[in-house]
Amino acid sequence: MRGGQNKRSTSEKLLRGTYREDRDRPGPAVKAAAVGPPPRKPTAREKAIWRALAPQVERVFSESDRTAFELLVKLRAKLEDTRLPAHAFSSLAKTVVGLLERFGCVPSARSRVEPVKREGEPDEAERFLFGPALAMYRVRPQPRPADPLDDSAAPSKH
Repeated sequence: MRGGQNKRSTSEKLLRGTYREDRDRPGPAVKAAAVGPPPRKPTAREKAIWRALAPQVERVFSESDRTAFELLVKLRAKLEDTRLPAHAFSSLAKTVVGLLERFGCVPSARSRVEPVKREGEPDEAERFLFGPALAMYRVRPQPRPADPLDDSAAPSKH
């Protein structure tokens, strides 16, 4: 067993030809979420960093990532402070790089970070089979018509 080494993603195993279905583990059920607006009372620099990083992390952002993203923004703003001692700067830079890797913002981490599937978004097979025509022929959910036999929708006669 290879202890201590980073695990490869399923897509990376498929590319290398080392994927084995009997060893595949289903990932946790991750619910996609929007990054949203910056938290209350951020500094001007934190707002600018938030707006710059938000589009980059949108594809992998889930409900549980909000706190880590807020921390990343605050630490990134603090990293630009020139009054930090060298040892504090080094430690802070490592933490910021680690958080950037978590969101796939570092080139070496992009292959290990898998995008979160959004509601109504086509999966890989649909994109491969239908390509650009997918958007043109995509069936959009229609509202359900009222059931004429349902008495609860009818006004009561008292």
